[in-house]
Amino acid sequence: MKKEADFQNALGEYIHISLYQAVDGEKIYQGILKALDQETLTLAIKIKTRQKEVTFNRKEIAKARLAIEF
Repeated sequence: MKKEADFQNALGEYIHISLYQAVDGEKIYQGILKALDQETLTLAIKIKTRQKEVTFNRKEIAKARLAIEF
């Protein structure tokens, strides 16, 4: 996903993102795209048995793509 329309179409979908630098010790996150605006992206990730929402600055994201949830 590169364009703004790609991100808009992915709202509510399970996605995979890779970051340039680690956040909380991780560079790769997968979760449901909950919200986005011009500068940030909010992802609902599952850590063991609980849900957590994490917000990333769009400039931190190296790659983003749709993913399959197992």
